[in-house]
Amino acid sequence: MFKEFTENAVAKAKEDVVLTNGVLVLIALVSFITGLVIGILCASGAKSKKNKKLSFNADDYVRDLNFDDDEDDDDYEYSF
Repeated sequence: MFKEFTENAVAKAKEDVVLTNGVLVLIALVSFITGLVIGILCASGAKSKKNKKLSFNADDYVRDLNFDDDEDDDDYEYSF
């Protein structure tokens, strides 16, 4: 089955394909508009992710760690 498929594909590839200039311009225009729309959508998605990252507040994060309130490590020896 695979051999049959590849033989058909090779036979079609060897044929001469004739497209008018109007069809080529239409394909180019549709490709350009599709790329433009996908680029805008990807850029807006990246912008929303960037805004989420910018909402990180380091001061609040450090206060929530509560390093000063830990009383359990009195018997721990620090070695430098």
